[in-house]
Amino acid sequence: MYELDVGRPSPVGRRAFLGWAASAAAAWATTARAAGPVTGAEPLPTLRVPPFTRNGAKVPIVVEMDHPMSPEHHVRAVHVANPHDPVPSKGTFELTPANGRVYVAFQARMHDGASEVVATADCSRRGPLTARSAIRIPADGGG
Repeated sequence: MYELDVGRPSPVGRRAFLGWAASAAAAWATTARAAGPVTGAEPLPTLRVPPFTRNGAKVPIVVEMDHPMSPEHHVRAVHVANPHDPVPSKGTFELTPANGRVYVAFQARMHDGASEVVATADCSRRGPLTARSAIRIPADGGG
């Protein structure tokens, strides 16, 4: 450790500077993480669908999001679809700030085979935010 002498400048070596810079970067990263993403990116929906099910008649689907629900900034609707299914739309759920949080849970009928469920949350500021999840239902197991 260097002692500070008022009469002359204290030498700062490369190691001391690098140690100080690493401490400052760690402090900045901790502050940035606590404040949220620096880029201002919205959180994506979390889509929970079983990757495989034998019965496509009642497939459980859960969509949730950690998103503000204030009058100025909220999710207006959640759309769930399976583009590979003969009936692609699985549901549209309208939301308001009074809902308090984004959470949708329901069961849907799915066609057999491999496909992908898509959940799109319509944010009042950023527009559509999408999550995808693969699902496979064996032949003759579709609903």
